[in-house]
Amino acid sequence: MPGQFITSTFPTLNWWGRIRNLVLGKPGKFSRPISFSLLNKKEILMDVDGPGALMELAMTVPHLNNVITTGAELFSMMNIKHLNSKGEEITNSPILKLLRNPNPLQNQEQYLYEFYVLNGVYRKTFQYFIRGLSYELPSVMWLLPSGFMKIIPTGFIYRQSKIEDIIKEYEFIWTEKKETFEVKDVLYMAEGIGNSPIEPVSSVEALQIPLSNIMASLKSRNIIVSERGMIGFIAADTNGKSDDGPLPPTSDELTRMRKEYQDRYSLDSNVGHVSFTTAGVKWVPMTFDISQLGLLEGVEDDFATICAAFRHDRDLYPSVKGATYENKAAGMKLTVQNALQPLADKLMRQLSKRLLNEKSGETLVASYEHLPCMKEDERLAAQGKLYKAQATDILLRNGTINHEQNALLNEVEADGDKQFQQSAAPSKPAADETK
Repeated sequence: MPGQFITSTFPTLNWWGRIRNLVLGKPGKFSRPISFSLLNKKEILMDVDGPGALMELAMTVPHLNNVITTGAELFSMMNIKHLNSKGEEITNSPILKLLRNPNPLQNQEQYLYEFYVLNGVYRKTFQYFIRGLSYELPSVMWLLPSGFMKIIPTGFIYRQSKIEDIIKEYEFIWTEKKETFEVKDVLYMAEGIGNSPIEPVSSVEALQIPLSNIMASLKSRNIIVSERGMIGFIAADTNGKSDDGPLPPTSDELTRMRKEYQDRYSLDSNVGHVSFTTAGVKWVPMTFDISQLGLLEGVEDDFATICAAFRHDRDLYPSVKGATYENKAAGMKLTVQNALQPLADKLMRQLSKRLLNEKSGETLVASYEHLPCMKEDERLAAQGKLYKAQATDILLRNGTINHEQNALLNEVEADGDKQFQQSAAPSKPAADETK
């Protein structure tokens, strides 16, 4: 193996060993125990198996953590409204009161934040409702940890009409002791790709290779920058030399050069950084040029893949090339429209179905119109209406249109103010002026 040759020939050169162990092959928290080989081209992937493996990735891979936490922050800014069958907002709603403080540890923003994190990592959520009586409104709502929940199916799916006939119960496996939850007390939401409609596969599993590439790149750069060991070595320059050419350095000369380099030419030294010798030697560098390795470009491409998986616009996040204020504002708006609002609508439909009487026609609606990035459209729409009203007012005053036509063009009801029509109509010239 090339790595074995280098480490056996130059024991002090720990480059190969560090990169091989820390990045490519050492079994650990985020790597599979795959034997290292340059010939069989086995990829080294981060572990996605186990109850907490996916959440571990979200907590430790900085790029994935940034996308999920940013989405959770924006998602938690949701404004929830309770509307009646006529679309009118209901004030003093007991359901909104429950959602503002769903449990003793969380308010509405914290609850929604956790919901987005669990949905982003696992693509499934378990909301547990505690009721005094089955027909009463829940008094407490909890989000159960999706990574430690197990669905116990009945074995029948496609000929069933009720969720209780498809799922028997839910098991919470935190320790050796298991806790079960009845289906009627848990709102289970899942979305994604998989062979089973009950338990889809998380999108984080599909990002296994990009996430592994990012961590390998970060570790490689860390080794190159901080744990690189020897940056090079001095060897005898005997290539192309005849027998009468310069002799290689003696052991005493090598000892002197090594001591001189360590004492006088290190980065912390205040003296010169150039050494002179009469021996025939050459410098063999052992460092890597990060720009030539293309690590940053690879990380950028993998991060764009993560953003696309969560429907986030890339300009929402910092980048090497940077983004203008307009691009960031547009990225924020697109992220709300494509990622947050669809998920919020799904949540509200499920909560409405579980907490409201379907016959009443009442619904829960989520909105992000109060965010500054979404108010820009409202401002432009109001400005357009203003320009339109000013234009039709000119037409009204010069007699091109009447009062009813003006109201119709501005999409408002005419108030029947004839005095306004008369005052707005052009005055007729006097009889003597026409002669």
